[in-house]
Amino acid sequence: MFDAAGVDYRWQFPLGPYVYDFLLPDRLLIEVHGTYWHADPRCYEGKTLTPDQRRNRLHDIDKKLFAAGRGYRLKVVWETDLARRGVTLPDLLDMGPASA
Repeated sequence: MFDAAGVDYRWQFPLGPYVYDFLLPDRLLIEVHGTYWHADPRCYEGKTLTPDQRRNRLHDIDKKLFAAGRGYRLKVVWETDLARRGVTLPDLLDMGPASA
């Protein structure tokens, strides 16, 4: 997606103790989260999470706070959105403040 649009990016961007999926211009980090492993709240609201899902959610919060504390914005893209609706590059680039 990024190559086709001519957008500069880094894949597997290390920042402190974390690695983020993509770094785009203007300090925008993109994380692609699996629906199961990261327990997409749209699918798992009110459900009992596995120990792995609970650990991953806490880790995701830590990553988000770490990035924000260093002036990065974070956009989470869920695998279900990529598979079903097809997130487009404008969807990724047209965002407000850091989100999760």
